[in-house]
Formats: sequence, C-alpha cells, structure tokens
Amino acid sequence: MATSARFRALRRRVSILRTSFLPEKMSPTGDYSVRKQERACGFSILVHAEIEAFLEDRTREIFHKFCRDFNRDRKVSYSLSCFLCCYHSSWIEIDERHNSEIIAMAKNRGQANSVADVIQKASIQFSQIISNNHGVKEKNLRSLLIPIGVDFDSLDSIWIAEMESFGALRGERAHTSASVTRTINPEDELYVVRRLLIGLQTLDEKINQLT
Repeated sequence: MATSARFRALRRRVSILRTSFLPEKMSPTGDYSVRKQERACGFSILVHAEIEAFLEDRTREIFHKFCRDFNRDRKVSYSLSCFLCCYHSSWIEIDERHNSEIIAMAKNRGQANSVADVIQKASIQFSQIISNNHGVKEKNLRSLLIPIGVDFDSLDSIWIAEMESFGALRGERAHTSASVTRTINPEDELYVVRRLLIGLQTLDEKINQLT
C-alpha cells in the first residue's frame, strides 16, 4: 500500500538529518569522538521532534477529513463513530493532571442541538489535545490514535515499547547536562530510528485505510 505524502516527507527529513549529523562511515570498533557522539545525540533529539510532528499532523489530517466528509454527506463513518465515543467517554485517561483537564472541558461542553454541534464541540477539544501533545510514548500514541479509529491492539507491541524507550531517552538527554559522561554509538542511534520508521510506515498505512 502507498504511504502518505506526510510520511514520505518524514522519511526525507530523517535522511537529511542522518547526512547532517551522523558519520558517513560507521566505526567497526564503535570508537567515536566526543563531537561525533554529541552530534548523534542531536540527531536522535531532532528525529524525535520530527516523529512527534508527523503523528500530530496525520492525526489532525484524518480527523479533519472525516469531519469534512460528515458535513458533505451527513453520514457517520467508522472513524467518526470512534471519535464521538472517545469524546463522550472523556477521551483517553492518561494521568490525574489530564483527567482534571478533561473534566474542565466536559463542564464547558454546553448544550448541543444537533450531531453537527456535537462534532464541532468535540473537534475543538481534540484540537486542543493534539496541540498539547508532547511526546511519542505509548500514552501519547493512545491519545492521538484511538480517537481517530486506529485499533491500538493491532499495533506491534514491540514497536510501541521501542517508541516508549525512544521517548524516555529523548527526555533524559534533553534534560541532562552535557557534562554528564555518557557513551553514544551513532550506528546504534541510526538503527533505532530505522526500526521506528518501519513501525511508523505500518501505522501510516493503517491510517490511510481509515474510513
């Protein structure tokens, strides 16, 4: 199945970052200068940002699509049904802080006079959820993907675990002083990103199948 233009843009961007930040030839002994290790760290942090943006853009794209389709045809699609179910069940529970936010949003729902009104109110809330997303961990994936109709149980659990680790590592590196001693292997960083892209391509194809 063909991938989306947005995924192809992500893949091109990762390729550019690989050329800009990682050694052209990897060391067979895994011995790299501090400078090359720091650049490899920068590569992973920037790829994390690109993946995060990809997930948010694809989520936003598909949810705008099924809202437009409803306005045109006045038919409730499978994805729109999932979206409204999540809206009426206060979205996806993540943590206590998030729960307090969705309770506040629920209190501001107001009266709806039609399905179109409900969709509009839900769209405003979901747009806020997308804008407030910060990360690529499992909780982030659930919040973005389940409301648009992605069957989360059908996703590769190993890939989800790899995304969780990648997100945690990014946070650790972004908030750790450069003076802290650490060893980074550029080849390992590239391997992880390539693994993540395989799963992201599969996800992208699943999103393309949503109706």
